[in-house]
Amino acid sequence: MKQGKVSLSFVFLIYNEEKLIGETLERTKIAAKNADWLDSEIVFVDDGSTDGTVKVLDDFRQNNPIPINLIKQKNLG
Repeated sequence: MKQGKVSLSFVFLIYNEEKLIGETLERTKIAAKNADWLDSEIVFVDDGSTDGTVKVLDDFRQNNPIPINLIKQKNLG
């Protein structure tokens, strides 16, 4: 097996998670940061949140070494 990093994407489906998203972000960042063999990204699919979820994600993205992608869509129920 070839030596190198393992690529891993953490994918979260979210809707109005303003109060809980920070803890999820911190735990994911710590897990990925402590694994030097891991090349990771975090993907959030927002299902039309109406609270501050997107703002929390945007703020966190600015100060995070792990790539965070945000996909916004209209609420699909």
